[in-house]
Amino acid sequence: MYLGKLTTEDLNNLVLSKIKNHRDTTLMGPGVGLDVAYLDFGGQLMAVASDPITGAGKNIGSLALLIACNDISAGGGEPLAVMITMLLPPEITKEEIAEIMEDAQAMATELDVDILGGHTEITSAVNRVVLSLTAIGRVEKPLVGIKPGDAIVMTKSLGLEGVSIIVAEKEEIRTHLSQEEIQDAEDMGRQLSISKEARIGLKHGVHFMHDITEGGLIGALTEMSHDSDMGFLVRADKVRIHDVTRKVVDYYGLDLYQLISSGSLLLTLPEDRVKGLIEELEGAGIEAAHIGSFTEDKRKILRTDRDTEVTPQAGDELYKVMG
Repeated sequence: MYLGKLTTEDLNNLVLSKIKNHRDTTLMGPGVGLDVAYLDFGGQLMAVASDPITGAGKNIGSLALLIACNDISAGGGEPLAVMITMLLPPEITKEEIAEIMEDAQAMATELDVDILGGHTEITSAVNRVVLSLTAIGRVEKPLVGIKPGDAIVMTKSLGLEGVSIIVAEKEEIRTHLSQEEIQDAEDMGRQLSISKEARIGLKHGVHFMHDITEGGLIGALTEMSHDSDMGFLVRADKVRIHDVTRKVVDYYGLDLYQLISSGSLLLTLPEDRVKGLIEELEGAGIEAAHIGSFTEDKRKILRTDRDTEVTPQAGDELYKVMG
């Protein structure tokens, strides 16, 4: 098998088609591009999301907690608590375990969420630390879903998480970067929360939100279009890309559009609301750009100097560097 997330086809055929939910409390369950589920307890709605971290070493505790809570925020909810499962390789030290939890607790404090418990195990089944988190939150109402013609707004710049991990973990790339570029990459790792822009998006009546995680921009848009049975047109010249990101991607020969980009949020909404949304985001210090739209034409188009129909690859470009 390939590394990384299952393709849309495999996810549907091997996993989602086997799930048969029946309880009235399940308001919305699993689906391609749906990173959060909703439970209805008699009018009180709960949002639940789950995410693993497998491609990072440094700061894995805080990163895992942040990414799980991002899913709740992207689903229109407020993160409240997490459960942490830690699978640890036999060579790990007690000091390293403590560091992971101190890192996770620092992020929990920053995000104002509680760590409710979980599971911790040392096992030969893994050769590096694997964390899997379940985040729990409350939500007023589920997002309505993408509509034909919805504009796509992207926050911040592409490749934030991928580049921050690569520069933190790979000494070889650091020798090709200036001290200022290394600092820029490290700063990217501090821009991975999307809770602020998600709250602003809700104020402007967004139809749907999705953070750009594994599979990058193309993977995220493909998941979103699959669930809505639509296509998309994205203009590459509107997508913000940092100079150090281009340098790292070029060094390793990666496809930037399929590199994990947590910290960037995709928001969909009617065209006439885009200007107000972007103005408020930028007023809050969050870069944002109108990069394209969803279309009833089911083709998935990336427009550069020509229109190219794109197909997401299995996995993520990060695995080409991190293994």
